[in-house]
Amino acid sequence: MRRTAVSPAQRAGTRGDCLWIWKRGDRAAARALEKQLRTLPSADPMDPGYRRLRYIRYADDHILGFTGPKAEAEEIKGKLAQFLRETLGLELNQQKTLITHARSQPARFLGYHVRIQHCDTKRTSGRRSVNGKIALRVPPDVIKAQCARYRQRGKPWHRSRLQNLDDYDIVRIYGAEYRGVVGYYLLAQDVWRLGALHWHAVTSMLKTLGAKHPSTVTKMAARHRTKIETRDGLRTCFEARKHREDRKDLVARFGGIILRQDRRAVIRDPAPAPVPYPRKELITRLRRRECELCETGTTVAVHQVASLKELGNPGPGQPAWAALMARMRRKTLIVCAACHEHVHANPAAHAARSRPSRTRSHPAGTPSNWSRRLPTITLGRPLACSPRSCSRRLLLPAAGTQSGSRPPCRLPPGRPSPRQHQARKMQRRSQTSSAA
Repeated sequence: MRRTAVSPAQRAGTRGDCLWIWKRGDRAAARALEKQLRTLPSADPMDPGYRRLRYIRYADDHILGFTGPKAEAEEIKGKLAQFLRETLGLELNQQKTLITHARSQPARFLGYHVRIQHCDTKRTSGRRSVNGKIALRVPPDVIKAQCARYRQRGKPWHRSRLQNLDDYDIVRIYGAEYRGVVGYYLLAQDVWRLGALHWHAVTSMLKTLGAKHPSTVTKMAARHRTKIETRDGLRTCFEARKHREDRKDLVARFGGIILRQDRRAVIRDPAPAPVPYPRKELITRLRRRECELCETGTTVAVHQVASLKELGNPGPGQPAWAALMARMRRKTLIVCAACHEHVHANPAAHAARSRPSRTRSHPAGTPSNWSRRLPTITLGRPLACSPRSCSRRLLLPAAGTQSGSRPPCRLPPGRPSPRQHQARKMQRRSQTSSAA
């Protein structure tokens, strides 16, 4: 069914008057009549005998495009709700099922704003090519919500939970998030509005790298900025590499995507692959068989402290191993045998403070043999591993060595072994019980 055309006499009369005035030499009046001609539709938009209905569904989301009066649209909505309730046993959400005029306000479908375009001034080959065409646009609230992930205190902020990762992982995470959002909205005409998201994401990424190293945003940008060849030519992006022996380097990139509408873009929604349960971080660090202090591959052990506060305050007096553990925010450190001995030989100086012993006060009439001193409470002992806290026996040989050739991790002079420590503890308990 076609719409009824506008009165041919009306359009012909306007066009004829325009040509006659133009030939007469009054070009200003001819241009005014031409503008009036451009405002007249080519067909009657209020044709009472014209109807059209289009239907699109994705999973449980659907949209109906209807050309006709609003009363009939309400009737279609009622019939749809009745079918869902009686046939499928489902209820139509009245709050989300809306009837909107697509030319004056957008309809929300699958994260896009769907509108009907109308512009009498935009012409292609002398015709108004956009009138009545469907337009997909990026919702402003989506841009605001995506930018909010990188904002804190009113501006782009670093992510503290990513500081302990490698530069490769940081750039990879930011790049995947930005690439996913831009790839989804490439069908939109105003995809260029995602430039605000690009600025927030790249600023947050550079601040996270700066907080990790510690450095400035400018230095981090100069270190990771590069240019890559794409189908649109050279594009500037940020790149981080992870070196691997006997294999190609892992490369992570952020950016390099031109914010321009791609009408042939395909939104792929593959089924998620089963993800294996990740190993613990400590086991992953042990399996590398690499000392985190001297960065050499050899037999490694685990040095452990009771709490991070025992690492001391940052400054010249803090050992290098304590500064590394504080920067990693970990109570464990994977070290080789030589570095392990160095750690025990160079404890944090400020941690050797102790509180004087206190004596318990008893009321009058208490037997004298009941009065005994409380054990001394030591605050911040020298950072040496206790038999229970330091896993000295947890040794992994270097790659390519046999298990029988592992060198033993010897305790420093004057340090009791775990068996001696347990024997002394049992002896103190027996002496205390006999005194009581």
